Amino acid sequence: MNKLTKAKLLAFTGIIIAAAVAYIYHLLPYKAIWLWAPVLVFVDYWLDWYARKRGMILSDEMTVQTTGKSAWATFQATIALLFLAIVYYDMHRASVDPRYILAYIAGFMGIVFFAVNTYYNIRQGAWD
Repeated sequence: MNKLTKAKLLAFTGIIIAAAVAYIYHLLPYKAIWLWAPVLVFVDYWLDWYARKRGMILSDEMTVQTTGKSAWATFQATIALLFLAIVYYDMHRASVDPRYILAYIAGFMGIVFFAVNTYYNIRQGAWD
């Protein structure tokens, strides 16, 4: 296991433990679980950026293309989710809080980007 993988494992474990403690002691509402996915994505991006800056990862054209494809897929999926959220809000206006819809969309974007980026990295053999 290389240094970057160890750092990511440590960071993600810390984030998951913080999330679990926040929910056990009711520091956050249960609907805020969607906000942890973007946190994980941003931490992953920052760790990759830091590793690239320190020379641990060589940035190449394929990495940039993978990130671009992942961002485009996330953008398209988010547009579809926004449409569905607007329709849902229009139908259930009295019982839906718009703040939660924004939290769901942020979480959805994080999950989709992480899943698509992981898929493209596996297809290109980045983790072999």
